[in-house]
Amino acid sequence: VRIQTDLYRARNLPTIAERFAKAADAALETIGAGLSNGSPVGRFHTWPIKGFTEIAVYGTVVNGASVPVRVLHETRDLRRLKT
Repeated sequence: VRIQTDLYRARNLPTIAERFAKAADAALETIGAGLSNGSPVGRFHTWPIKGFTEIAVYGTVVNGASVPVRVLHETRDLRRLKT
């Protein structure tokens, strides 16, 4: 989350950086509260970050609990998750 937020700031997009950070925090809170098991994608589950359609939280479900693994830009980073 911090890397993506810093990227937006480096591109002089502070409003988008703040919006992304808040949306990512909300997604992580939803996961932590157990409100969603996400959508299955291979061996992982994915949770969207509202307002940022190409960025999602990837994780797994262990003993019924959702566990975030990484926040990835789907077109740029998904390849790394599969390795």
